[in-house]
Amino acid sequence: MTLVLASCISSVEMVQEPIAFNPVIGHEVRSDDMSVPFPEDKTFGVWALDNQSSEYISDTEIGCKDGLWSSESLPFWPTNSTLAFYAYSPCSLPVRFSKGVMTLDGFDVTRDGDDVLFAQTPSGLTSVEGEVKLPFSHALSRIDMRIASGYGTDVQVRIDRIILKNVATVGNYDSSSYGKWTVDKSTATDIVFYDSERDGQFLAGPRMQFIGELHTIIPQRPGSVIELYYAFRVDESDWIEGQKDVTEEIVIDWEPGRYYTYSLTINERTLTYTTGIGHWIER
Repeated sequence: MTLVLASCISSVEMVQEPIAFNPVIGHEVRSDDMSVPFPEDKTFGVWALDNQSSEYISDTEIGCKDGLWSSESLPFWPTNSTLAFYAYSPCSLPVRFSKGVMTLDGFDVTRDGDDVLFAQTPSGLTSVEGEVKLPFSHALSRIDMRIASGYGTDVQVRIDRIILKNVATVGNYDSSSYGKWTVDKSTATDIVFYDSERDGQFLAGPRMQFIGELHTIIPQRPGSVIELYYAFRVDESDWIEGQKDVTEEIVIDWEPGRYYTYSLTINERTLTYTTGIGHWIER
């Protein structure tokens, strides 16, 4: 009886568990948790460190097959160690990894894509956890515009262009740093959110309305203003062309995973705005 029991214990110890994942994308703002499943048509890259800080998994691409997030290239769970996992998406990005820190240098938001995701688990994970939950977060920011007219009902306001000035387009990401991104200010450019020749005529009314395009940017401390070009007329008189107003400088930092809506109100000789901050999928 003793020999049989020993044999059973040995066979249990030899069981090796495959590593699989449960990736989700978080849209957390304040106390809200709006996590959604990771898209099954996308992939992500993953590393793992064991409890000796040795690299147990090295930059392996993970995809979804028949509802299971895994890869034939993955090793089994270690039997005598615990793991911590680090992941990113898309896999086309040249993300580097060293001692539990993910870095991405020279990311150009005009060239390299409009969504970057990173995830990190706690340390000490074992096969007992089952599928490893990977809580991805968006690393970029989103911005759009709304506008309303503060003129009286007898005044029509035609919007010609809305421009966000002085936005850096290239930056470096470091998962260990506060704020995560440092930007190259020499790459600062102006972003055209609305252009009547491109987007068609828009008449601003008393009710706040979305206008123009949604843009993705690298998180940064702005130092930016919003320029508005427009024309107006009273009743059916001729348009008074070539009007321009500029907001005060934007002072709220653009942070990762946030959606910023600038609501502009145009009055006679003044352009004011309020800032709405929501989660990534706000609009």
